[in-house]
Amino acid sequence: MQNAVTRLGYTSEGTSGHIFPIEELHTVPLYRLHNAAIGDHIYTTNAEERDNAVKH
Repeated sequence: MQNAVTRLGYTSEGTSGHIFPIEELHTVPLYRLHNAAIGDHIYTTNAEERDNAVKH
């Protein structure tokens, strides 16, 4: 994270949430997709967005 802040112009906005190892009541899944061709990740809580990204 420090490299992103000091060298890439990002601003740390603190912790946004927590990830549980198993589904918990009143939580939503966080999907993580990786595009190895460009070295990018997509994070989303929207299953439709996830499916669309995988499809394309």
